Order: sequence, then C-alpha cells, then structure tokens
Amino acid sequence: MYKFNQYRGILKFLVLFITMYTCCYAVIGLCSPANFYLPFVQKHLDFISVLRNFTLKGAQLLLQLFHVNSKIGRYTIQAYPGNTVRMVYSCVGYGLLSFWWSYIISIPLKNIQKSILLASGSLFIIACNIIRISLLAYPICINNLNKNIEHHQLFNTIIYTLLFIMTIAVARFTEKQKLGS
Repeated sequence: MYKFNQYRGILKFLVLFITMYTCCYAVIGLCSPANFYLPFVQKHLDFISVLRNFTLKGAQLLLQLFHVNSKIGRYTIQAYPGNTVRMVYSCVGYGLLSFWWSYIISIPLKNIQKSILLASGSLFIIACNIIRISLLAYPICINNLNKNIEHHQLFNTIIYTLLFIMTIAVARFTEKQKLGS
C-alpha cells in the first residue's frame, strides 16, 4: 500500500495530462471539416479557437502599445509594418496548459490554493504566449530571427523551465504547509 501511495501523485499527473492533451487533439479533430467533423463540438466546445483568438487579440493590443498597427485574420496577425504570424495549433499552448493543470490538480493542496495556482499559472502561460506572438510580428529585425530560430522550441523550453521553477516553489510551499500543521 505504501508504494502505491508514494506514486499516486505521479500516476494521477500522468493520467490527467494524457487525458487533457488527448482531449485537446480530439476537439481539434472534431472541429475540422477535413476530419470527423461535429458541428456541436465546434459551436459549443471549441476552446482552442477561443484561446487562439484571445492570444491574437492580446498580441494586437500589445503591438498597439508600441504604436504598431495590426490586423487579425482567422489564424493570423499582420503587423503594419512588420511580419505576419500564422498561429497554428502548436502555437496555442494547450500542451503547456495541460501540463500545468495536470500538475496542480495532482498535488496535495487545498482547493483554494489549487484554484489560485491554476489561474495564475494559466494567465502566466497565456501572457508569455501573447508576448511571443507580438515579438514575432514586431517590425524590427525579427525577420532574420524567424528564419534562424525555432521559436516554438525556444518558447516551450523557456516556459517549461519557468514552470519547473514554479513547481519547486509550490513543492516548498506545500512542505512548509505540512510542517506547520
């Protein structure tokens, strides 16, 4: 029984992560007319498009702060002057969000603490993604960087590193909570 309890959190994390990540792919597939299309899913459950639109509009607002005009399409943001960024599914951040949510739900914290961490971590990931998309569209010498840097990998590495640091902070907080009670 002890060994099961010891690995229970890891097992819970893995099951949650695989489930959430798979559900994201299912929603993407069911919302695409080229796949097994279900209009109900696209109309009522398509959170991926909502997240993409929110990120694109956030990037547009951030560009406006720097006096850069931009136009949003269904999957793109075009800065004038500047670059066009096509936000494909891998840009949305559902993998990072699935990871964060699975991790926070699987650790032993009070529900209010989990809620705060879920909200703050999600906002952090989305804000970082908005900044990334804005930088890619921004009109200064990013053109050359776009061709030479795999920004998805760079972004994911940075965010996972920051989430790892946040994870250590959460673990230390949890240990202090246990010692205090």
